[in-house]
Amino acid sequence: MNYICSIKSDKANIIKQMTDTMTIRLTDTAIEAVKKSLDAKNRLQYELKISYLTVQRWLRNNDPKLTTAHALKIISEETKLSETDLLRN
Repeated sequence: MNYICSIKSDKANIIKQMTDTMTIRLTDTAIEAVKKSLDAKNRLQYELKISYLTVQRWLRNNDPKLTTAHALKIISEETKLSETDLLRN
């Protein structure tokens, strides 16, 4: 029984590592630009219907939700960063 649990645990760890490496995130430059831009943070809150604390948490954790098409559009428009300056693998 312990052997089966160990296999499931190992499989879950491998899947988590694979998804972590395949996730596209914002660049450090983009994160800092959003943190400095009150307009960008306000617009993310308003258009994504999330709280100020959620925006702060997403920025702190570089959450993949910041790479949705809508969020990227807002960030690009408010910070004047190009797509190549916004994303990293």
